Amino acid sequence: MKKIWIAGILCLGLLLAACGDGGAKPSSTQSTPPLVSQGGTSSPADDFTEKEVAGNVTAATETELTILTADGINFSFEIHGAEVTAPSDGMQEGDNATVHFTGILDETKLIQTVTVLRVVVTR
Repeated sequence: MKKIWIAGILCLGLLLAACGDGGAKPSSTQSTPPLVSQGGTSSPADDFTEKEVAGNVTAATETELTILTADGINFSFEIHGAEVTAPSDGMQEGDNATVHFTGILDETKLIQTVTVLRVVVTR
C-alpha cells in the first residue's frame, strides 16, 4: 500500500512538472538584436534594426562624438549627417547622450562603422 501511495505521488509530480512552465517567463516571438559584436556573426536583419546606446559625452566635435557607457566602454561615432538634438550651447563633456543607429557596435574599432540616425543630448 505504501509503494502505491509513493508511486502515485511521483506520477502526480511528473505530470505537474511536464505541464507546468517551471516559472519560466513567456518567450517573445521577436528576438533582441545584438547591440555589441561578440566576435561572432550577426544576421543581415540586425544591420537594419534601429538600436540605441547611451553614455556620457567624453569628446565632441561637429562631426564626431565619443561616449562612455555605464559598462565602461568608449564608443566613437561619426555623426555628420545625423539629426542632432542638443542644448543651445552644443554638446559638452559630461552631457548625457543617446545615439540611435543601425548596424552592430564593435568594441575593437576606434570609430564605429554603424549608421548614426540621430543623437539626443541632455544635461
